Amino acid sequence: MSTQSGLIQLAKAIPEEERGKILSSFKETDLHGHLKSLLGNMEPNSLVEITHGSEEHGNDLVMVRSDKFRELVTGIIVKSGKIGGKTKGRIDEIKSQVEQSLAHPVKLKAIAERALSISEVWIMIAGDLTKGAHDRLKGEVMTQSKNITLFGLDWLVKNFTQYYPQVFYEGEVMDFLEENNTPIGKLCVFV
Repeated sequence: MSTQSGLIQLAKAIPEEERGKILSSFKETDLHGHLKSLLGNMEPNSLVEITHGSEEHGNDLVMVRSDKFRELVTGIIVKSGKIGGKTKGRIDEIKSQVEQSLAHPVKLKAIAERALSISEVWIMIAGDLTKGAHDRLKGEVMTQSKNITLFGLDWLVKNFTQYYPQVFYEGEVMDFLEENNTPIGKLCVFV
């Protein structure tokens, strides 16, 4: 059995609700790196870049995929934790980020020679949506364009389990290394 398939089996042994809690507990900026790894594993021929920062124009990450016919540029907005539907809250923040993402071309470090127009927007939520938040997302955000897709916690749990299961062990691995005074440079493979 390969190390990756072993990690997948170990991750599946963690109750799904617990895996969801682990993902929901990450700070959004930490989740960006994990999502970059996940998406890179799911689509190995794609380019995924973290763009979060002062020049992000709404996008926390951008994914570029190409085939023989077109280039698809996806702006990705990431939120974690519980999201409610109150006015002037996180739904308004998501709405603003979607508008910015669709309105502004993006410059990536890996493709510095040209700006890219966003083809679609993915909203990835590692947390719980209240009914009011879900209704507002559906009515106010998802209607802005037919190219907006919402990926919730269930989707993230399923795909992290299958394509990047080590996300569920990050804290435990670091605790193990610290407890055993193991220099990371000497670490080759966890089995």
